[in-house]
Amino acid sequence: MVRIISDTSTMYSTQEAREAGFFVSPLSVSIAGESYRELDEMTWERFVGRIRQGNMPTSSQPAIGEVMELYEAHADEEIINIAMADLHHPYGCHGKSGTG
Repeated sequence: MVRIISDTSTMYSTQEAREAGFFVSPLSVSIAGESYRELDEMTWERFVGRIRQGNMPTSSQPAIGEVMELYEAHADEEIINIAMADLHHPYGCHGKSGTG
C-alpha cells in the first residue's frame, strides 16, 4: 500500500487527513508571541482574528521528530511525501543555502 504523508499546507488538520486516508504533520505557526500546531491548536476564526488585530504570523516546517514518527509507523509501506516550498522567498526556500 502507498501512504501519503504531507503537512498542514494541505489545509487538512491531522484528524481531517486521517479521515481522508492520509497523514499530516502540523506546521508550527507563531502569532502574537505564541506558537501553535497549525489547524490542531488554533481555529481559522481565531487565527484570522489575530491577524485583524494587527499581528503578523510566521510559520516553520513540521517538527522533524513528528515526521520521522509517521515514517516509522509506516516503514513497511511505500511513502509519498507531499510538501510545499515557499517559492516567493528570495532564495527559493527557507533554510536552504541560497542555491535555490
